[in-house]
Amino acid sequence: MMHKLLVFVLLFSMGFMAGCRKEDAIKTGGPGNESIAHEIFKAGYTAYLETGTTKSSHPVYITVNSVINGPEGGNIQVSGSITGNVNTDEQSGEILGSILSIGLTENITDYAWESGGNIWTMNGSPRLTVTGTFTLKPDGSFGPASGMQFNGGIRITGPDCNKTINLCITVILNENGQGGTVSGTIGGEAVRFTF
Repeated sequence: MMHKLLVFVLLFSMGFMAGCRKEDAIKTGGPGNESIAHEIFKAGYTAYLETGTTKSSHPVYITVNSVINGPEGGNIQVSGSITGNVNTDEQSGEILGSILSIGLTENITDYAWESGGNIWTMNGSPRLTVTGTFTLKPDGSFGPASGMQFNGGIRITGPDCNKTINLCITVILNENGQGGTVSGTIGGEAVRFTF
């Protein structure tokens, strides 16, 4: 079951990141909102993938402590935990389903990336928190409302840009594990897109 989750997270993050590359033209004085969301989500998923799989079948507790380097410098330190339970049939050992919760903090220090031909630098203001719940069905699909939330503040600097942006983003996964919906606000601007 954990292997299926790791495979999904990898595919989910690759699909999400590919979808985020299709951003609109840069808005006034900064990178596009999808570019910002892409860099933030990428750090959380990369940290989760680096934890590996757990050997236990009942309760699950995975400590997360990873540093994700920016493509143009700086880093995002992701720390926290993934907890929950994997339910099995005591007779057959078959996995009946799981509920996993994530609680992560992303501390961003001079994380830099290229978007729209410019280099942008992001710092936590002061940090981002990531929380979420994943309900996994026996067939590896997701239960309703499986998803996560990203909250906090970031500071973006670059050409003609020096601003603090508060964000509150919710990612809801489709039950079939194929994409989902991102909604919320970035810098007071409503965002909603699918991946």
